[in-house]
Amino acid sequence: MNFRRKPVKNTKDLPLVLVSWIDSVLESSHEVALEDDISGFGKLLEREDIGYLVRIDRKEVVLAISRCHGDNTVSYSNTIPRGWVKKITFLVEKLEETDGEPGNPSKAA
Repeated sequence: MNFRRKPVKNTKDLPLVLVSWIDSVLESSHEVALEDDISGFGKLLEREDIGYLVRIDRKEVVLAISRCHGDNTVSYSNTIPRGWVKKITFLVEKLEETDGEPGNPSKAA
């Protein structure tokens, strides 16, 4: 992933993305004696999160789970270390406004 995005000034311009990433796992109940086979001890999980891409840089990918057009704010951040990210899929570059009915774009948009 060799790309950077320019800062977005309006919540309507935030792209909706799916981020596939590797997460660590803490298993407090998993106990293995060192003289036993330890090959199954510890693991990583692949996760997928959907959100509005607020920022991406060399260190991290920051998603917002919620956005408010009225006061141009985002909330409920999800920050993922960039090295843990496997793939970012752009689901929608810019969402089209509707009049509340599926499939009926607003004429004001």
